[in-house]
Amino acid sequence: DAYYNRSQIIEGGRANFTEALHDGEGRVWSAEDRVLAYCYWNMRLHYHSSKYLFDKYLKGINVSHFIDVGCGPGTSSIALMENKEMRPDIHLLDISQPMIEKAKEFLIANLVFPSSYNQLDEIETSRITGVCVLNFSFLFANVDDDFRLKLEELIMNLKNTTDQLIILNQNSANNDLNLVWDEFKEFLVRNGFSVQGCSLELNISYSNQFGVSPNRNSSLSYEVLSN
Repeated sequence: DAYYNRSQIIEGGRANFTEALHDGEGRVWSAEDRVLAYCYWNMRLHYHSSKYLFDKYLKGINVSHFIDVGCGPGTSSIALMENKEMRPDIHLLDISQPMIEKAKEFLIANLVFPSSYNQLDEIETSRITGVCVLNFSFLFANVDDDFRLKLEELIMNLKNTTDQLIILNQNSANNDLNLVWDEFKEFLVRNGFSVQGCSLELNISYSNQFGVSPNRNSSLSYEVLSN
């Protein structure tokens, strides 16, 4: 059942993908099973939305580092590397190791060899130079205060080591899921970031099945900021 899978197995994309799930039918979904369900339901939407943003806002920019925070199965990194002129160092961050492993599997199959982390403070910011893109794809619907504070610290450190820091945030068009991002954006603006582009309701067409014409539509919001 599609609704059951999305609402219970992957919890709308906000499940704890480090844990197995015992469902009401007596089945056990391993963390890896839940990652695969997430890939089926969310990857194509996130791929197309990410590719739209990268084509629109990163074209012609010599990106040195791409940090995908809450990377999931690496969808945004895959979309970025579709542009053969883009060859930044890829940094994957997710608390779920099964997600990290799936992202690495996808990227390595395309001869992209990323660095990976489970915690923000594992990133050595002194090594991040040049133009850096910090990517948040459907992240801010599911972050706590501790994570947000560590993210603020990471951004301030990256401001000191990079020539330019570009922040791309995409999330649901549901205003209730953007309240934390709205507060976080105030922090960014106070610290010298300005909005380069935004949309409160971007419509994305996609299909969850390979080789099938787009038969689904979803709306999302996005903002792009830079210092």
